[in-house]
Amino acid sequence: MPKIFTNKKFLVAGGLVLILLLFLLWGRKTRGPTGSHQVYTVETGDIAAKLHLSGTIQPLYSADVASLIDARIKEALVKDGDRVEEGQLLIRLSEEDLISKLETDRSKYLDAKVKLTDVLNWENSPTYVNSKSQLETARLEFEEKDKTYNQNVQLYKGKAISKQDLDNSRLELERAKANLAGAQAQFADVVAKGNQDAVQKARSDFIAMEIAFQMSQAALAHKEILAPYTGVVSIKRQSSTLMGQVEKSLSENRNVTAGEILMTIDDQTHLTVDVQVDEFDVFRVHLDQPASITIPALPQEKFTGKVVSISAMSSETGNTYNVRCQLDNPSPLLKVGMSGHVEIPLEEKKGVLLVPVSALVKRQGQYGVYLLGGKEPRFQPVQVGITSDTSAEITQGLASGQNILRYIPVGLAEGG
Repeated sequence: MPKIFTNKKFLVAGGLVLILLLFLLWGRKTRGPTGSHQVYTVETGDIAAKLHLSGTIQPLYSADVASLIDARIKEALVKDGDRVEEGQLLIRLSEEDLISKLETDRSKYLDAKVKLTDVLNWENSPTYVNSKSQLETARLEFEEKDKTYNQNVQLYKGKAISKQDLDNSRLELERAKANLAGAQAQFADVVAKGNQDAVQKARSDFIAMEIAFQMSQAALAHKEILAPYTGVVSIKRQSSTLMGQVEKSLSENRNVTAGEILMTIDDQTHLTVDVQVDEFDVFRVHLDQPASITIPALPQEKFTGKVVSISAMSSETGNTYNVRCQLDNPSPLLKVGMSGHVEIPLEEKKGVLLVPVSALVKRQGQYGVYLLGGKEPRFQPVQVGITSDTSAEITQGLASGQNILRYIPVGLAEGG
């Protein structure tokens, strides 16, 4: 019994295979190349070539918000994702440090101003006048001592005074001479403090202190950081070699430097879908070119837009160029970062010969179709113009009314 049962199984299996082969042969015959549903009659029509691209929603306008001064954060009034209005207070910086620096710079500025005034009027300054007076006094004393000594020399020769008196007179002359030399050196130093070099240095110091003082005054005006326009807050992220991507902290008492970007405000009333266009198509895209936009997250919504920006440089990842398509009618439901599909019409032609894209085949680098009319389909080379998703323009090789295969059987597609 087991042997008979096994033979039956083989008989059943063989019968099924035979039926399947007959079915396939029958189907190949009834659905052969000349079946009506596989024949296409070449005719004229309209065609439009389009680019189909995918990208993400981005704000058309974004503004980096930075501190204009070196300071400490006193209070951060917003967080990531908050919606803010133009002019709204975002961050308040500590005022105490600013005031302290202002007072220090004010004192330095006033000192530099006094010094410059003194140098410009140096010959009338008390220092100059006193030094000049001391020099004149020393000069008169020297002249008097010199005259006295010369007189004593004559008196000594006439034995009118003693040798001791003459020596004392000479000592007083030498002392007066030393005092005069000291007064002359001191006066030369005083004069140098009012020369052109000194004036230039005093003027430079004054200008530097004046600028520092003005900057300290201006810093107080920037103690409050305001929103440049209405939008959504995006806290900037910075790279860390140890922690990867970490969010910048806007905590109290954190030091910030002038020019440091603290956040970004995205204007979400003007949105774009940013897409990448390859180098073979980007030259066919131009500014203000219309676009149809769909958002997978909002399948019932249809959006229109236009091209507003075409990158002049290719992306870092390949030979593609960033193209921004602005939505004409953005929905409040749209969010930055959502995916979007963009359709950009490139070229449209009317009244041209058309064939289905499925009818085209490429043999040895030549496009063609399989023309009917003989015993077997014949490969007919053609020149292809623009194409759409379903149709292709034929510029040479076919005429209206000719019949071709709509779909290419496997054997012919492989070059048969």
